[in-house]
Amino acid sequence: MINCNVCNENLTDKVYDTTGVVSITSVCTAVEYPTEVYYCNGCGHVQTLEMPNESSYYDETYNFLAESEEEDQIYLVDQGNITYRTQHQVTVLLSKLNLSKGTRILDYGCAKSSTMRELTRRNLGITPYLFDISERYTAFWDEFIEDGKWATYNLPESWDGHFDVVTSFFSLEHISKLADTLQHIKRVLNDNGYLYAIIPNTQTNPADLIVVDHPNHFTKQSIMRMLSDNDFSLQEIDDSSHRGAYIVVAKKGNSLSPHTPDSILKNEITSIGEFWKSAAQRIQEFEKTAAINNASAIYGAGFYGSFLASNLSALDNVKCFIDQNKFLQGTQLMGRPIISPIDLPDEVKIVYVALNPKHSRKIIQDLTCFSGKDITFFYI
Repeated sequence: MINCNVCNENLTDKVYDTTGVVSITSVCTAVEYPTEVYYCNGCGHVQTLEMPNESSYYDETYNFLAESEEEDQIYLVDQGNITYRTQHQVTVLLSKLNLSKGTRILDYGCAKSSTMRELTRRNLGITPYLFDISERYTAFWDEFIEDGKWATYNLPESWDGHFDVVTSFFSLEHISKLADTLQHIKRVLNDNGYLYAIIPNTQTNPADLIVVDHPNHFTKQSIMRMLSDNDFSLQEIDDSSHRGAYIVVAKKGNSLSPHTPDSILKNEITSIGEFWKSAAQRIQEFEKTAAINNASAIYGAGFYGSFLASNLSALDNVKCFIDQNKFLQGTQLMGRPIISPIDLPDEVKIVYVALNPKHSRKIIQDLTCFSGKDITFFYI
């Protein structure tokens, strides 16, 4: 029996499962563990079967952007102009909260905490603290955080009631024990403290549904229920300021009753599950009919690209991955080089476009370096 991480209701409605045993993690590695996703009729939460040894996975195996201090993900490419995720997160955070001089802020589940590092560079006078359930990132923290202002595995009792703000940048989706986490966060906030979280929005970034190390796929309804049950008062759920994500602002105490999910939400989640159930078949059919004897490339060296590659029967035909992220170019994925779009070899006649389908066609259309080339594009 599987219970909902938000409301504890028994989960019986499966909306997706893998056809085999190979799944893809959020850091684009393949694991031999099936992905099973369920919908909760009680609160509208969407939940993936927890990976075995979840805590040791994050402590010992999970490696998020830890190759260098500068490494970052692309947030947006607009007419050739690249915005990286850290830059955008800082901009939006400062527009939502008044981080005045002396503000004590804890970045919870922070990994290398590039957002807090960037905030310190802006000389706002805030006092940042860091917490993660791994020691893998402490070398990054030592560069900009004083001793005693970071912790691993457990939040110190000396931090109780200490913080004006606790931030969570893409961490809550990884945590199965949500109630425990929210209670820990509430414990270290002062009476007027705020929780500021960025959480993937599966409805606008459908890949989130099949990320095997994301046990939680939040909806507005399940976010409201999670906050209400843990005595947080929702101030805002913004689903437009960060593409593919919710920005959640909540205040400690004075919770309100959440809304009950409706059939429209369930139908939408079910539709996303059906899209991914057919995706592997569509990839394989295209490969057999159009690409089996042609040199090909995969545009997108992230989750979508890893998923697509894992469903090809003749990966030897893939000569490279293509990505505009300068931090990925010159590295490898699945034994293939990651190159800039302008460096695409002339022999490549097939390009699999492995990007968010809500934006992928525009991204390709904006690439003038592909104009005039004899290329057939396949969109996931």
